Amino acid sequence: MKPRPSCAICEGCNPTRRLDHDRPNFPMNTSIGSLIQAQTPKRSASPDAVTPIDLHDSISHVARQLWSVLCDGVSAPWLGEVGAQGYDQVDIDTAFATWSAALELALHEPAKASDAARVLLGLQERQAEIGRNRRIYSFTTPQENQHRYWPTGARESIERENLYTMNLCPTKDPVITPTTKIMSAGSCFAFEIGKALRSWNYNYFVTENGPEHLTDEERWDQHYGRFAARYGPLFNAPSIRQLVERGLGLTELQPYIFEQDGVWRDPYRDCLTFSSPDEYASSIPIFTQALQRALLEAEIFILTLGVNEVWYFKHDGTYLSRVPWKLSPTLLGKKVLSVEENTTELQRLNDVWLKRNPHLRIIITVSPIPLLATFRYEESNVVAANCHSKSILRVAAEEFARCNENVVYFPAYEAVLYGTRQPFREDGRHVTQEAVDRVMRMFRETFCIEV
Repeated sequence: MKPRPSCAICEGCNPTRRLDHDRPNFPMNTSIGSLIQAQTPKRSASPDAVTPIDLHDSISHVARQLWSVLCDGVSAPWLGEVGAQGYDQVDIDTAFATWSAALELALHEPAKASDAARVLLGLQERQAEIGRNRRIYSFTTPQENQHRYWPTGARESIERENLYTMNLCPTKDPVITPTTKIMSAGSCFAFEIGKALRSWNYNYFVTENGPEHLTDEERWDQHYGRFAARYGPLFNAPSIRQLVERGLGLTELQPYIFEQDGVWRDPYRDCLTFSSPDEYASSIPIFTQALQRALLEAEIFILTLGVNEVWYFKHDGTYLSRVPWKLSPTLLGKKVLSVEENTTELQRLNDVWLKRNPHLRIIITVSPIPLLATFRYEESNVVAANCHSKSILRVAAEEFARCNENVVYFPAYEAVLYGTRQPFREDGRHVTQEAVDRVMRMFRETFCIEV
């Protein structure tokens, strides 16, 4: 390894350790200009009285004191609150030369003292960044190591077994109490999360309970109580965004229905069946009123993304909830959504919702359930298409969470695929109860406040 160059001022000193120099004792509000002024010999009547050697000595004296501060990693608030521009050189000798040049600039042109301070502060921050980079992969505490290193069993603190038990969320975010109003939407996995929350007596609240004459079994079969309102699974970001805008009265979807196997279906809620167009029509105002109440009162929204292969109506651009098996292909178009298109849909959802419900928190995740089929089969096998779909959604979810303070990503997808011994049932698609329990233990530990 190449030896680290020594300090340009003190031969042989190690810049990462405390120096033996006399430490500067500067007032916190001292500026670069006044600092140099204090260290500069008094001028005589003639401006030529200060020789070049006097100037050099003055700069070197100040530079030496400032350099000792940097080498110690001590913050220097007396540099002033200026924005650091950073510095590309790591070599200490070159860095010191830049320091001297910056100080000389401040001495000759006091108006540019802030520019000199910016260079100096940039050097200090650069040194701090180098230190962080050196430590970033260091073995520290077992808790940090389990989030830093893949559990291979190579170190005691990251045993392979940890992958099946540890919480994949590095920090806890306890925001859910037994009274917090929770709703969810998305793929079938969103339904599994809601079912688990209900079993723990958390407030997965429902605003559309169905007619009173229905038995509990009939109510469940007709999709009452599975979600906050009777919208059923929604597998793509645009259809979830449509749901929010519809409930807030920002858009009105045309009343399309189609007949399939003797019953009528709603393409925007195709899990539901109706005996006649009249029954469908009478259900719409009840549903929209219940949906609006849920959106305005919800405190936590769990959003699960499922697919990025979507179908839409050509004439108005509205999106279907999932594959339109029986609809005329002349009515429909299909597309594969990009990361940007997904994040745009999600951002639009969040923006309009926060205007009406400013206290909303969103927990977003990606469903681990693979695609049942792909319309890209001529160019991509369904396994490859599924990997592409989940990758797009995973990046979109990360970007959405990164850009919004009220949004957090929850790694349910990773917990199922990598943190569960037997993640899928015999069909290879739907998750096992072991996987659901694994995810929900992690969810409860991260977000729920026990009472």
